[in-house]
Amino acid sequence: MADSAVRQLTILTLIPRGPATISAGEIHRKVLDAGFQVSAKTTERDLNSLSRFFPVLADESSKPYRWYFDKFELIDIPRITPQMALTLSVMNKHAQNLLPKDVLSYLNPYFRQAGKELAELSDNSLSTWQDKIHVVHDTLSFQPPVYDDHIQSQLYLAVIQGKQIKATYHARGKEEREYQLNPLSLVFRGQLTYILCTSSGHDTVLQFLVNRFRSVEITDQSLHKNSLTVDIQAYLDQGAFGMLKSNDKVELVARVQKLKGWHLHETPLSKDQQIIDDQDDSFLLKATVADSHHLLWWIISLGDRIEVLEPSSLRDIVITQIKDMANKYGV
Repeated sequence: MADSAVRQLTILTLIPRGPATISAGEIHRKVLDAGFQVSAKTTERDLNSLSRFFPVLADESSKPYRWYFDKFELIDIPRITPQMALTLSVMNKHAQNLLPKDVLSYLNPYFRQAGKELAELSDNSLSTWQDKIHVVHDTLSFQPPVYDDHIQSQLYLAVIQGKQIKATYHARGKEEREYQLNPLSLVFRGQLTYILCTSSGHDTVLQFLVNRFRSVEITDQSLHKNSLTVDIQAYLDQGAFGMLKSNDKVELVARVQKLKGWHLHETPLSKDQQIIDDQDDSFLLKATVADSHHLLWWIISLGDRIEVLEPSSLRDIVITQIKDMANKYGV
């Protein structure tokens, strides 16, 4: 009895989740390799027995039948902890826009199980935690763009597999264009998902919005060797998604109102940031930052709570922006 139980558990580990499948003959050979001396008929009986208690299905459209786990079902895990259930529940609540729908379909059984576990914790404070956790963005919250589920899944898969893609892309204000790309990384920025790629044998990083792809085909070609040397983290650290105006750094010196700029004590603008006491209601801010449009937008958003002192080129840009805004409002 113990041997049969262990053998059937071994068979469970051999059955893939759909749409992948495996034949009874393939399972039998692997069972023999694992040291169980049983006949092919015994393996078939084991499979039929397991299918009565687990979401194990047989594709009977042709012979030999091929077996697989129902991709939409999950074997119950009795040892799932309340903390794990809470984590899955929060992920379900806040990660819907980060994952393609077919990936979420695989996770849905886990999400359902997590919800079930939390619902049964009526006497446990964790049961209500998911209603007490919220995500607040520090910018305007825009609605996500419309994604083509198949294209999104293909792009994710290409990144995972490290394969080149042939794609049609529609950049804003331009005609559709065909590319052969080396997909390197995904970047989630607010409601937008970017895929970072190189083209052909170049090592220059290109940014593409996932929702602007019109077609994607994964090829059999591995990533070009030049793309393998690209340091994506260094690229991001340089301020790439701050919409760089140049590759230069800016030595920012500004006078900031203490009350409005208090967050800079907790979330510095840069690693070398300095805050120096100045006037009663303000301090001097010194920081080395990327020369980006985001820097300008941040300064403008503070209004009269900040005064740029250096560099003079940035100060002049801010002055021009303020004058243009005043003219718009007839001031």
